[in-house]
Amino acid sequence: MDAGQVRLVWKAQCAVVPSIRQRFGLQAALDYIISEKLLNFAESAVSYPEFAHEFPLFVAEIRRLFTAVELIDHLAVLVPSVEAELADAAEFEDDNEFDGISPQDHAARCERLALIRQVLEAEHLGTS
Repeated sequence: MDAGQVRLVWKAQCAVVPSIRQRFGLQAALDYIISEKLLNFAESAVSYPEFAHEFPLFVAEIRRLFTAVELIDHLAVLVPSVEAELADAAEFEDDNEFDGISPQDHAARCERLALIRQVLEAEHLGTS
């Protein structure tokens, strides 16, 4: 998949956000695009340069779809939830069946989530 195809994917995902918001509410729209799509996109960006290249554009579109307050409020709930998952995974580190995700993977996910939080909550996005 090249960057152009990746762009089509995230644009399509963002295009349905207004419908989700109207039909199911703000929380459902935020869960869909941030908790599901953006977090998975960030995880793909670690291994695939075409995802990394498109990441800032995807973030900018999400920032356009929601107010700063909506994003901050959502992340205030999401981040502790993921961190709690990490704590649970660490507690059961020897249990390979726990959630199917290693404590290291949870830690990496928390790091990506911290980056997502930074770029979504930043007052202005810079350019380079």
